[in-house]
Amino acid sequence: MTIDRICLRSIALFIAGFLPPPGLAADWPQFMRNSEHTGDAAEEALQLPLGLATCVRLDDAITTSPAVVNGTVFVVDQMGTAYAIDPIESKILWQSSPDGNRAMGGNTSSVCVARGRVYYGTTAGRLHVLDAKDGRLIKSFDVGWPILGAAVFANDSIYLQSVGAIVHCFDLNGTERWRWDHYKSYQDPKTNKLASGFPGSFHDPHYAGGEVAVAGNRVVVNMGWDLYCLKDQGEKPEMVWCNRAPLGKDPGIAMGPAINGEWVYVGHPGTDQFGGFMRVRLADGGFDPKVDFRSSGYPGSVWAVFATPAVREGTAYVPTHYMGVHAWNFDKHQALWAARTDNTLDQSKFTSCISSPALTRGHCVFGTITGELHVIAVESTGGWPQFRPTPFTFKTPLGRPIGSSPIACGGAVYFGCDDGYLYGLKAGGKLQLPQPRNDLHAVRSRAVPATGSSYGAPVASMDQANTGCVDDPRLKPPLRLRWATRPFDLRVQMSADEDSLYFISEAGTFAALEQATGRIRWRQRLNSPIGGWQQLLLDRGQLFVTRSTSALRARKPEEGGSAFNAFDAKTGQLLWQAEWGSLQGTCRTSPVIVGDVVAGITLEGSPPKPRARAFHAETGAALWSLDLPGNAKLMAGGTCVLDGKMIFSCGQTWGAGLGATVVVEPGTGKVLWETTEHHIHGYGRPAGRDGLIYLGGQSGAPMVCLSVFDGSLKWKVDMVSYSHSPSLGQDFFVTRSYGGHGILRELASGKPIIRNGREALGGCPDHSCSPVLLTTGRISYAVSSSGLYARNVDSGEIIWQSLGFAPRACTTPIAANGRLFFSPNVNNSIYCFEPLGVQRDQP
Repeated sequence: MTIDRICLRSIALFIAGFLPPPGLAADWPQFMRNSEHTGDAAEEALQLPLGLATCVRLDDAITTSPAVVNGTVFVVDQMGTAYAIDPIESKILWQSSPDGNRAMGGNTSSVCVARGRVYYGTTAGRLHVLDAKDGRLIKSFDVGWPILGAAVFANDSIYLQSVGAIVHCFDLNGTERWRWDHYKSYQDPKTNKLASGFPGSFHDPHYAGGEVAVAGNRVVVNMGWDLYCLKDQGEKPEMVWCNRAPLGKDPGIAMGPAINGEWVYVGHPGTDQFGGFMRVRLADGGFDPKVDFRSSGYPGSVWAVFATPAVREGTAYVPTHYMGVHAWNFDKHQALWAARTDNTLDQSKFTSCISSPALTRGHCVFGTITGELHVIAVESTGGWPQFRPTPFTFKTPLGRPIGSSPIACGGAVYFGCDDGYLYGLKAGGKLQLPQPRNDLHAVRSRAVPATGSSYGAPVASMDQANTGCVDDPRLKPPLRLRWATRPFDLRVQMSADEDSLYFISEAGTFAALEQATGRIRWRQRLNSPIGGWQQLLLDRGQLFVTRSTSALRARKPEEGGSAFNAFDAKTGQLLWQAEWGSLQGTCRTSPVIVGDVVAGITLEGSPPKPRARAFHAETGAALWSLDLPGNAKLMAGGTCVLDGKMIFSCGQTWGAGLGATVVVEPGTGKVLWETTEHHIHGYGRPAGRDGLIYLGGQSGAPMVCLSVFDGSLKWKVDMVSYSHSPSLGQDFFVTRSYGGHGILRELASGKPIIRNGREALGGCPDHSCSPVLLTTGRISYAVSSSGLYARNVDSGEIIWQSLGFAPRACTTPIAANGRLFFSPNVNNSIYCFEPLGVQRDQP
């Protein structure tokens, strides 16, 4: 542990009774101000406009919410270092890093200050208790799993939950009073008919990582499919009620609860852009879906609610990660205002929010993913951004995301930012904006390869041939969870190099994390169309990203339109950008590169046609363009590289209609051969291995194998179940259907492999439409809503399974440096797994 005592004068004020000075406004001692998590400081008043009154540079990005007690600001940065700050002098009083070299990144567990002590959890899996006077470590408790949610003070106790689906209750000395191991303690009666059937896993144990809200002795928790309420009886808890998948499969899982009066308010990120916001009764969990639920569909909530809402009386102030914050009154069943511009998909006109709002007497305060802090009158009228009265907006100098929920205390607003500064805004503040810093994007921790093999994943399908196979025979189960963190988005698609993990998400959140710790190096939101399936390409320090709309209505890239982008992987800086077209939204494809030529497939023109376009990787200069046969109706398209050649293939849903496969010499754009007879179809992308190209698509349509050299047909199999993204092993491949089981087939013939009279399996139980990840150790790693499974493909035996990923797991796991990385479709988590048998290195 490292403790720096910087300002002895202020510490002396602490020691002298630790009492608030006369006239000081009420404190904000924990996340969302109180244990109920309402975020409501109704007695606080803000005098607008606000000026910068506090600005303190911390060691790293700030992804937790601050607290204020007795005029001192407490906050934790993303690496678990805690700080006490004098906001008047903009000075650090002390800082403490109790995790030491065990520290992991992406911390979102906000501090709680009570009885002269500071409590918080970390992604390293420990609850820390510090002395608020000087940062001295009083106690650490290892819960065994990462902690993503805030520590909560109520009933002279501290409550939190871990990723391992356990709720802990501690006394104020950090001694555990009780724990609730949910999936071992609760047996669901299975009376909710919506919690059955597709996609499965409703009654399986799942990873957690949500929040805990407490009102009296009622403890409300969101965890996996469940939203439940415990009664704290002192020595042990008792289940009061549990809503398992209360809205069924599509709205998905509940996020952070807020309790106000007789109601519990929660967001639902949903699946396939269907989620919403709801309330249930605190007494029994009951609700009327026609009155107490609001869908996320436009012009409703407008998509995923990951952060806890602020609540006052019957009105919830709801943060959505896409279109932003709105106020919804359940009693009137009416939106009071929505801080977004309607009838546009230009994200620069939204207030996309990944942190929780705060309420004062007359204002709602919230930060955005583009680094703006808005103060809006709770009684606002008119259309955004011309609200009446006029909102106040503070822009951080670099426009980095504000993942730190703002707080209001003593007439000031405090919040942290990804840029590593703690900001305080107050009437009369006159500080200058801080200078941009260039140290946060650097890699600070490098993990030793877990299996002794050093490698990355340039695309989510592991290589540009889209084999979905990694040459690492030591990557074997059992696995353990190294770290977990929150991406605050859905359908995260990943790439990796020797030290970092990169991802692009459905709403356009784009980030780099350290593989060793999960620490955020840089993070931003692209102003782009929604696109949850198209993947990154990482090559020689550049990241290539296509963002395509599934509609043909053209918009300029700067207006949120389609674009082909190149970024610096070191800093996240945009290097060049070109206008792009449309593509079927479910295509799991990425750009491809050979030498200095980078290319992709899209639909362009009027009438629209499938087209392959190439650019110079360094400059973005257009090199060549090729039109492919086909038309725009549900057109799928994909690319791969094999033996130095670029392969482009397109086709329509269910294999009907026009399509083509074209093999191109990258340097010149010369067509080496093409065919309109054999091509991919709906969802599909080409894959290649050992001189052969494999083309498939949706269920029930044919799959073919062609020579990459001349296009000659090697085999054709009719009625293949979901062959859109085959994973290619040494002598077999796996196609995976909607049911998730996955069929092993012979590379040489395409025929199913039969064992004991049945088709051999390469997937796992329950729904997942993602491809499996194969290893040269002949292990298949398959994900579904019930977990990550490891299967021995020779015996067919499932040899290991993780906890589940409610409500969906339709994205693809990747491997890098002997570890597995995976982010499920919806549950707001990224996981890093590593083999249990290797020595755990210290980052």
